[in-house]
Amino acid sequence: MSSAIAIGAIFLLQASWFVAWLTLDQRRVDARRDGFLPCCIKHAKADPKQEDTKNWGSAAMGRAADLYRRSGAVRAAIVAVTLALFGVGVWGTYLMQVEFDPIKLLPSDSYLRRFYDLKDLHYPTDGWTARLLMGELPSDDAEQIERLNFLVEGLEQMADEGVHLVGECD
Repeated sequence: MSSAIAIGAIFLLQASWFVAWLTLDQRRVDARRDGFLPCCIKHAKADPKQEDTKNWGSAAMGRAADLYRRSGAVRAAIVAVTLALFGVGVWGTYLMQVEFDPIKLLPSDSYLRRFYDLKDLHYPTDGWTARLLMGELPSDDAEQIERLNFLVEGLEQMADEGVHLVGECD
């Protein structure tokens, strides 16, 4: 669910930034400032003679687009399509599932990854009764060896009784 919230926040951020930058750019164009150096260079107003030589195709398309923008039905259709696409995006984001498998983070050629792959291949239905991870075993520390023996005896006793561990043991 947190990934859905994050994707929604990214969408809102991108949409608001796009509109903000588009607004600033339109203000720059209206003020006839340069696109490369908008703070330094300001273009002079164009000659009236040059405005007469405008491309008639773009002027006609501009008028047609202006008529469509003023139409209430076209506006309603644009809003409806936008809301429908937003709804589909929210629905898809809600259905998104995030799964974390630390085994997939292991290098494919590592010993531990090969062990897990072979375990899944040869014993697909068997789960883990216990996972014991340890560092170096000191050969001269009798207290640590005694604690390890106590752990092994406890696990053997649990296996004999048929008790399964749930959760973690310290």
